[in-house]
Amino acid sequence: MEEEKAELAGILEEMDIPEFRKHLHRFRNTRWLHRTLSIRNRNHPKCSQVLEMIQRINNANRLNESLQFQGVTNDRTL
Repeated sequence: MEEEKAELAGILEEMDIPEFRKHLHRFRNTRWLHRTLSIRNRNHPKCSQVLEMIQRINNANRLNESLQFQGVTNDRTL
């Protein structure tokens, strides 16, 4: 997951996104990116790839939060 986040961060540098939204360690930012990325970047050649990557990161974040709520640790997420 960390490799995918690093790749995503590189692509996001090419896109029209507020700098403070590029911090992928914040779940709030990845949710925001998933909702609004295509508004200003729909013509970017990697827009659909980025949206897929963000969705995978959000799914991993949700799984991790769910496991933490249940008191289980999962070293494979995040």
